[in-house]
Amino acid sequence: MAGFVKSDFESQYRTGAETDWGYPNLVNGEERSEVGLNYIRAIYEPVLRTMWQEVLAEAFPIARTDDVLIIGCAYGWGCEIVEELTGANVVGVEVSDYVHAQKSGDDLADIDAAISAAGLDLAGTRAQQIRDKYHTPGPQITATVLQEDLLSEESRGRVADALGAKEPTIIVTEDIVSYMTDGEIDALVKGMDAYTEAVTKAHITRSNSRSTQRYLS
Repeated sequence: MAGFVKSDFESQYRTGAETDWGYPNLVNGEERSEVGLNYIRAIYEPVLRTMWQEVLAEAFPIARTDDVLIIGCAYGWGCEIVEELTGANVVGVEVSDYVHAQKSGDDLADIDAAISAAGLDLAGTRAQQIRDKYHTPGPQITATVLQEDLLSEESRGRVADALGAKEPTIIVTEDIVSYMTDGEIDALVKGMDAYTEAVTKAHITRSNSRSTQRYLS
């Protein structure tokens, strides 16, 4: 399995980290860029929370009795949010080798790397301000996130096991289709189509900070 690699997260999710304070564009007389952070919890968990609140209110409800599979959930922050907001049984799948390699660590190393890349002293006041605002201690993944592609009975069986020996009642992709190749989309649809028509299947995406939902079947 491959999925998103580190450079994909860097190119798709880079966010300026010094907006609240402004930033001097000179360090030791040389120009510097703003510290840019990538896919970290402090920035993107609130984005996902807004997205899921809108989806649940405007697109379709998820009940406490549902068994939900979220595809392309990265570190599973959306899984935590859906479980919190609905009380449903939620499991995520994410094929990215990079995500699973990072899942046990926290985001401090990535934040410090971004600070250094902008030419700032890691022992300085601004570096500590950035850490204080954006660092989330603890493992990246705390939800149940499996590295499965759903293309085999064995893969789908492991998902069922994680849901408590149950098939999902709802399958949702989490803002991933626009980033996928045609081949990846074909594989995604094949995996989703292996589930019966009784399962609600949908694709969630963000558009202009509002959530939209499109049924795949």
